Amino acid sequence: MKSGFLMSISRVGFRPVGMFEAAIMAKIFNGAKPRQLLQLFQESPNIALNLKTAEIIGLYLHANVLAAADEIYNEISAPE
Repeated sequence: MKSGFLMSISRVGFRPVGMFEAAIMAKIFNGAKPRQLLQLFQESPNIALNLKTAEIIGLYLHANVLAAADEIYNEISAPE
């Protein structure tokens, strides 16, 4: 997003994934069979917007779109 994409689904961090995997491993260490465990991790998507890209292409983003965004970038940064 920092590099100029207009909109994307983003991940805030890996903590939820790590907690899910740790809970699965704890169940296995305590005797559960891996086959018996639901090992499907579902994470709610986060929306990221780049306002500078919207400005460049002349796109007006309504307040409800901005309110739904979890991350908003105001500039386009060079890739690191």
